[in-house]
Amino acid sequence: MASISFRDSNHGLQIGDNHGSINAEFHLPADRWNMLDHTSSHMNEFAFKIHRELRRRILITAKPDDLQQAFKWALMRLRESFPHQSPLAEPLSRKWKECGQWISHVMSVKTVTASFRTKLQVPEILVEILIDGAIYLWERGLLDQGFELITFAEEICECIDNCSQSLRAAVLSFKGCILSDRGMITDAIECFRKEVEHKRGFLLSLKKKGQAPSMIDEIQLANGYNNLAGILCACEAFDEADLNNELSLSIKKRWIKKGDLDYLLSLSYSNRANVLGLQKKWSDAARWYQKALEIPREKHYAPRLALIYHNFGTMRLQQGTPDEATKLLSEAVEIRTEELGNHYDTAISLHTLARCYRLKGKLIVARDLLMEALDILDTPHLRDKGRIARSKHMLSIVLEDLGDRKALTLRQEAKKLRTEIISSSEVARRSSSSELARRDEDDDDDEESYDCLVPYV
Repeated sequence: MASISFRDSNHGLQIGDNHGSINAEFHLPADRWNMLDHTSSHMNEFAFKIHRELRRRILITAKPDDLQQAFKWALMRLRESFPHQSPLAEPLSRKWKECGQWISHVMSVKTVTASFRTKLQVPEILVEILIDGAIYLWERGLLDQGFELITFAEEICECIDNCSQSLRAAVLSFKGCILSDRGMITDAIECFRKEVEHKRGFLLSLKKKGQAPSMIDEIQLANGYNNLAGILCACEAFDEADLNNELSLSIKKRWIKKGDLDYLLSLSYSNRANVLGLQKKWSDAARWYQKALEIPREKHYAPRLALIYHNFGTMRLQQGTPDEATKLLSEAVEIRTEELGNHYDTAISLHTLARCYRLKGKLIVARDLLMEALDILDTPHLRDKGRIARSKHMLSIVLEDLGDRKALTLRQEAKKLRTEIISSSEVARRSSSSELARRDEDDDDDEESYDCLVPYV
């Protein structure tokens, strides 16, 4: 996906409602204006704060050409400032600081575009910015906000004449990722299938024009196969997952001498390991996990490296080797605590590590890890009932083992949350809804009945 930016000497209007620390500002040449209440100056500009009602009035009464010019200027500045994901779809995790400084502006542009869509011509660069904003929010665990941006990006694609297939595919790719993490597996599969369809269609259009696809073109299709393989694995459609893994890996191997694809290869290796591990082919899975971990650490992106350690450790726990599982999961916890902080993924690694320590009879350590996980999950922007119920249930088991009378209260709280989830409308969209309903009828209160509440993709 090519980066697009505009160069324009015009100084226009920064538009948008207040989000976080963002302020509405006029940027005007200093030699033409003299106002005493300016708040900052930069590159021969003064910035003046104005009341939101005044700003709204200015926008409503602005001539279409002036509004379009201001909108174009805002998008140009934002594209230059907000990090853009690489064409190989590498994470933005190394640029989170810059993303955090500009994400409120992305949300503001989204709000203004929605309010003035009938007056504005929306370019593809807006979709790019919305995608990048959604990726950042998704990576940070802000699923609702990320979903808001990516669904709006999808709407904007429909408003753009001849919107490129590659851009539509990028929207579907990250919409599928967010849907996966929200547990909406059926919808995620549909997104990933459409993503692959668009990317295949793009390569076919090149062929019809007599043009050879570039490495980037084909690697983006490989990434689509990789996404689809991951979600199919979660649904235990192992044969189809394997097929898509093979398609992805074969493309990457074809281009391996043309670029540094180690990070992308690690995704295919770990995907293959996940498929084998879920089928209890422990030895084969371990070889693929080790192959992924053999790639130099500096070439990994920290959140993805932590995911490999987490999945490998989880497999070893299921295999019944808690000592090795503890080492692997401790690596995952260390990376996620340092890189992600308060995040769903940090909490799930703490939870799984606690299970290891319980099996090893180290109940105090298990209790403390679960309490730490629950502290994270109680963060306002994270409060996911399924994850909270699961960790509360596990903590109640540990406290019961310790003879702590708080165990019963926690067990009741966990069961109440689980009942609310099962009776909610959203559960019908989750892949595990039938299993949840069956277990509810049987009044099961075991670990598996709570594991079903949490998406693992």
